[in-house]
Amino acid sequence: MDKNINDIIRQDLARFRGLLKQYDNFYDINQLHALAKYPFLLSYPQVKKHWKQYIDAGIRNNKDLKNVDLYLHIPFCRSKCSYCLFPSMPLKGKTQAEGYIDYLTEEMHFYSNAFRNIEFRNIYIGGGTPSILSSAQMSRLLKNMFGYFAFRKDGQRTSECNPHSASKPVFSVLRDYGFNRISFGVQSLNTKALRVNKRDYQDFKVVKQRISEAKRFGFTDINVDLIAGLAGDTLEGFENSFTKVAKLKPYNIVVYGLMPPRNSYLADNFHMNKYDYFTYHYPPMIKKALRVMAVICRKYGYIPDSLDPSKFHWGFRDKGHSGEDPGSGYTGEYGGCTLGLGSFSRSHIHGLLEYRNAQYVSHFNLRDRLFEAKKITLKDEMAKYIINCLDRESRISLSIFNEIFGDNLIKVFPYAIYALKQLKLIYYAKDNLIFRFRNPEDKYIYGLFFLK
Repeated sequence: MDKNINDIIRQDLARFRGLLKQYDNFYDINQLHALAKYPFLLSYPQVKKHWKQYIDAGIRNNKDLKNVDLYLHIPFCRSKCSYCLFPSMPLKGKTQAEGYIDYLTEEMHFYSNAFRNIEFRNIYIGGGTPSILSSAQMSRLLKNMFGYFAFRKDGQRTSECNPHSASKPVFSVLRDYGFNRISFGVQSLNTKALRVNKRDYQDFKVVKQRISEAKRFGFTDINVDLIAGLAGDTLEGFENSFTKVAKLKPYNIVVYGLMPPRNSYLADNFHMNKYDYFTYHYPPMIKKALRVMAVICRKYGYIPDSLDPSKFHWGFRDKGHSGEDPGSGYTGEYGGCTLGLGSFSRSHIHGLLEYRNAQYVSHFNLRDRLFEAKKITLKDEMAKYIINCLDRESRISLSIFNEIFGDNLIKVFPYAIYALKQLKLIYYAKDNLIFRFRNPEDKYIYGLFFLK
């Protein structure tokens, strides 16, 4: 029996590795989950029907509907950075932005009656570059949004910003509508890295000015994103970028390790397969960078959430500021839902459905079958939670899992636990399952055991 099971484990592992080799962006957990579920297409009326059924059933059964978030996607940028995998495009002018706001407004109007009996918890405006909108455009967008939907006063309200398109008038509009969190995409302050990655317009003086302005406007959480491993960067260059940002004292700093598909510039120039380049160069570089970050954090008063080199992102919180955990932003609590609006947005109805608008849309049409969808079960939600835990810290608390889902992880996923034990990749430490990963991509390969 054990021999047969071990054969199945080896076959599954080979199949998972094959799947991930074919898939260029398997480091996105949402995309990883999609490997296990074949998507189907839905139209606006169909997704609205799912939302209405979920909300109406929750009201009938006295279910807590407080954990519903709203996400708006603004797909426009000043220019497309060469490392960026997110769905975005250069803005062609004021008319394009105005037309897109019209489209978002029609979407809001369409969904509004389905959500009339609930208040959204958190708001996240992402992109792209939301701050590329003028203050008048941002004001019109938010006025319409608050006209169609209700929001809890204690929720987090976040907008992503590029320091070079953000402005005091935009900050003023955001604060008028209760936004309390700004996330600046700085990525690097290394001149060569900025030039290589088509971001050479960025200037440190502007970054410094925008962070200072955001503090004066009273945002309670100010985050700066950086990337380690950019084409054209060096360890010394990254150290300089991290130090400069730390001196500015944003309340949070989040560092993302460059993902393999984003490193195509160096791979192409050295005629190397990008995955070979990544596997050879990334792990030792990240270990060195983490040692550097630890020293800088001690000097400037930041607390790391982790220094685990098998992760792809690391958060650092200013210990003198009582705010959200590093990199929290738009994450959503487990058991919650997200309504996504706009081109390329993702939506999630807990335990029922996930779907995304998979294309750029500039007009509203009820007949368009825009949404790639997959049905999800409570077990799928559990698996996604596990993979998120692995992404954050390579361990899972069994008691917290039970508290969230009301079930025993070991009993829900007996095959995955057995397989990983046979592969000598997990062990128990009191209340925790600890995972041993040799490199960052391991957690995504072995995470598929939970999605089987």
